[in-house]
Amino acid sequence: MGPGALSAFSVYLSAHRVKALGLVPQGVGFTCFFGGPHLGLPSFRRAKVQPGDRLYPVTVAGGQLLLLGAATVETITDEPDIHPRDFAPHLDMAVTERWIARSGWPAPAFFGALCPTCATEALTLTDSLGPFRPRPLPAADLDAFTFLNARGTRRPDGVRDGKITKPLAFQGIYRLAPHSAATLASLAQN
Repeated sequence: MGPGALSAFSVYLSAHRVKALGLVPQGVGFTCFFGGPHLGLPSFRRAKVQPGDRLYPVTVAGGQLLLLGAATVETITDEPDIHPRDFAPHLDMAVTERWIARSGWPAPAFFGALCPTCATEALTLTDSLGPFRPRPLPAADLDAFTFLNARGTRRPDGVRDGKITKPLAFQGIYRLAPHSAATLASLAQN
């Protein structure tokens, strides 16, 4: 996992959020993440993410699970005043502007990748790797990929012969089984 990590989670980023990662300046890592009440920006609290947990932003393309980076949660706070760019003409964007500055990312990358919709919680991150060019999880590791839930373990639906046929099975924030977390940790280091 990462230095001092308690648990590890995959954090799904949609294709338009991944595209916005291309706007992040070289050498500027993941310093924050946001969660909320929406499918495209789900709640980290509901997923039971805690400070010290390791996050692995991922996406699915071409039947592959692609790793985009890694970071450790430093803090998680309620932040009801972080808004997407299109709210700017209607609301006070001061809190959002402070988070843009904290991220170190240009506004188009911030709004495109981190805050595409309303956020209600903010995470500060440390020990960031990436964002980097998407790294595919090898087919054998994908076939063994496992999430943890309250009843034990669960394999994502639609993984057949090292290919993903149902990308929605990865959409959300999911606690990873130790072997899947170790696989992503190794891939993030390469």
